Amino acid sequence: MPKPSAAPVAPWRARLMLTAVITMTAAACGLGTAGSTSPSPSAAPSAPPSAIASPLPSEPAFPNGGQEVHPSSAPRAVGDGELITVFTHCGFEGRLDWAGSFWREVGRIPEGGAIGDPEDSGRITLVGPTRAVFESSTGTEVLLERLPGPAVLFPCD
Repeated sequence: MPKPSAAPVAPWRARLMLTAVITMTAAACGLGTAGSTSPSPSAAPSAPPSAIASPLPSEPAFPNGGQEVHPSSAPRAVGDGELITVFTHCGFEGRLDWAGSFWREVGRIPEGGAIGDPEDSGRITLVGPTRAVFESSTGTEVLLERLPGPAVLFPCD
């Protein structure tokens, strides 16, 4: 039985939560007091207000709720492999973070072979500097190509 997983936190929500935590911490440490008419020297900003970045963008960077994400997995050497569980419901395009990169599907053996949905467990192996193979629990081999740089992900049903 698959374990329920927590929903990912949108980057703007994470920034908002971080801003709230910093504000509460500053208030708890006495860096600003309610009712004072001027900030203490230690609480004054070190840069003019126009130079302080806003914690939330005024408009999304990508239409339709897209978010740019950077890979966080460790690099791997050609020939390395491991057993993994992959979220497959929305396809592999940019959603598989492995070997220091995101990956896109470029083929299946057999062609059109089935994979588990919404997730599948199997073995992934780096077969070349820009190529990997995911051996699905269904027996299908998913051929993958390394994507350069970050990926832009969009909401998926």
